Amino acid sequence: MTTTTGGLALIYSRISSDPEGRAVGVERQEADCKALAEKHGYTVAGIYRDNDVSASTKSTKKRPGFTQMVERIHQGDVAAVLAYSNSRLTRRVREYLDIIDLHRETGVLFRTVVSGDADLTTADGRGVALTLATWDQAEAERTSERVTRAKADMMSRGMYSGGPRPFGYESDGVTIREAEAELIRSAAEKVLDGSGLYTLAREWNESGNLTPRGNQWRNESLRKVLMRPRTAGLTNAPGGHVEAVWPAILDMDRWEAVRAILLDPSRRSNQLGGEAQWLLTGIAVCGLDGCGATVRHGRTKSIPHYRCSNRSCTSRRQDLTDDLVRAVIVKRLREPDASDLLARHLDPAAAKEARSLRRTVTELETRLEALATNTDLSEKMLAKRAAVLEGELEQAQTRLDAANVATMAAGPLNALAGHRDPGQAFLDADLKTQRGVVRTLVTITFLPNAPKGRPKGWTPGSPYFDPETVRIVWN
Repeated sequence: MTTTTGGLALIYSRISSDPEGRAVGVERQEADCKALAEKHGYTVAGIYRDNDVSASTKSTKKRPGFTQMVERIHQGDVAAVLAYSNSRLTRRVREYLDIIDLHRETGVLFRTVVSGDADLTTADGRGVALTLATWDQAEAERTSERVTRAKADMMSRGMYSGGPRPFGYESDGVTIREAEAELIRSAAEKVLDGSGLYTLAREWNESGNLTPRGNQWRNESLRKVLMRPRTAGLTNAPGGHVEAVWPAILDMDRWEAVRAILLDPSRRSNQLGGEAQWLLTGIAVCGLDGCGATVRHGRTKSIPHYRCSNRSCTSRRQDLTDDLVRAVIVKRLREPDASDLLARHLDPAAAKEARSLRRTVTELETRLEALATNTDLSEKMLAKRAAVLEGELEQAQTRLDAANVATMAAGPLNALAGHRDPGQAFLDADLKTQRGVVRTLVTITFLPNAPKGRPKGWTPGSPYFDPETVRIVWN
């Protein structure tokens, strides 16, 4: 192996678990690595750390420190990477193959405090390194299996199995944090009264009540808190829920009632008359040539996304897209001519027609139901009469759908018109009203997916979201 010393070196440190966030483990690793640098005459040009991030095959967390270090190595002036041990670099055989490729491309050496130096210049050396990486990966997986079994056993006995502090409870997972518990109880009551999760999440954020990790609340994170078994004093044990050692925040009846509402498929409906749960489902359209289908809601690696309902040919992250659309509409509604914009879209004649058509549809549905119990007509006459009524009902429903589109924003826009700050009125409105405003004021098209990789202007830690691929045109 090449024994060259001196030159620039980078230090990489990592610890898998640091629930208290004190970073003591990585600081100790870095101290030992600095001593190793001094021993071999290296000048430390950078220190990269990933705290509370596993490098095993079971982990889905990103390692930004490791990624940034690799980018620095590719600049070409780094002689060595120093780590406490091989397992601190990675516990994935796939990543160790990447490390071997990195050595081939740049000549960078990998030296450790306790695992020795990896000789990546020979076939035997690479074989030994990969063998060690295989055992590191196996040990990480065995550890994960032991932890999983232990947690399952604890949950089956109603015990707290650890993890990040759950909202509503102290860090011991058992003691109720009353201020947060009261927020949960209040949110549950509002859901039972018909409030939407977007409105509730916004209220929590605006009042400074953030998640235990200090993040903003979103629909889905609030939904999980209200629906989780823990909130009702249960553990989600294998085989079913078990009564837990911690007290419930919501009693069982209230929790089940809230779950029933949040699980109701009609809340996720994309139809005009349904209670849609997302801002753009059934409104935004796919911009791929020959498609033009509306978007539905889905998930990619547990992250909510909008995607084309036809062939999933376009996809955008739901929260970032919603934020973009809301920001564009609020900006427009705060311009001096906003009142003229709103006035152009109010159509009282269409609203009157829609009310008349609704009565017609209701009447035809009632007549069809009565026809089913009619014993005065023959089967042939009943079938003939039913066919006529069904044809009339279909025509009336088609006309009603068209009238609904024309008048969808009559109510929502009336709520904004005359308001001193129409933009704020839009933000304060419930989701149904916001959808009506969006549907009437703009046409939203998801342009074909951008090339994979980082969009222009991307910064480390931010998502790969390009607002230029969401086209918003004013109607």
